[in-house]
Amino acid sequence: MVVQRLASAVLLSIAFLVPAQSSAQGARVPATLRLDWVPGPHHIGPVLAAQRGYYAQEGIDLSVRPGKGSGSTVQAVASGSDQFGFADAGTMAVAVSKGVPVVMVANITQLGPNGAITLDRQVQSPKDLVGKTIGLVPGESAHVALLAVAKKHGVPEGAYRVIATDASTKIAALLTRKVDAIVGFRFGDYLRAYTQNPNVKIALFSDW
Repeated sequence: MVVQRLASAVLLSIAFLVPAQSSAQGARVPATLRLDWVPGPHHIGPVLAAQRGYYAQEGIDLSVRPGKGSGSTVQAVASGSDQFGFADAGTMAVAVSKGVPVVMVANITQLGPNGAITLDRQVQSPKDLVGKTIGLVPGESAHVALLAVAKKHGVPEGAYRVIATDASTKIAALLTRKVDAIVGFRFGDYLRAYTQNPNVKIALFSDW
């Protein structure tokens, strides 16, 4: 089952589209890569490659841009605002099922990285979220994953309260206990929260 993420390997497909002589002639093809979030550990491949000039050597003038969630990234690629996107494949699959014209060309993770992030006590099952307030960015991949997992386990949307945040305030909302939980990546939001409070826990949706 495909529930992972679009990979930095999409950039390899760009190189194949660029004529071999373009680099030698000094002409570069402009392209953009929209990330799914603010740059984090899982973006290290394309970000480092851009900084070190690897794409430029292949005749690509690549601009790597931060994102505001996988849903937003998928729509940006579909509309032509960006040529390439780094986004959650589950979110992309939902979009494709609704007619959005995007294609996934690679995948870099074996297990879904999304989960429920809490302070002190780890969530043991989706039913533990009943009656809780959950901070998330509407449309982000973790939101899509939460809806799917809750539905699978018979937890209706009205059983918990969603608090809309943005990337810059989501972790703070958890650490200041403005919400009971947030949803996000284990190598993104979880690590950022953990560095500020080692009592932060995560329960991966893929384990449910």
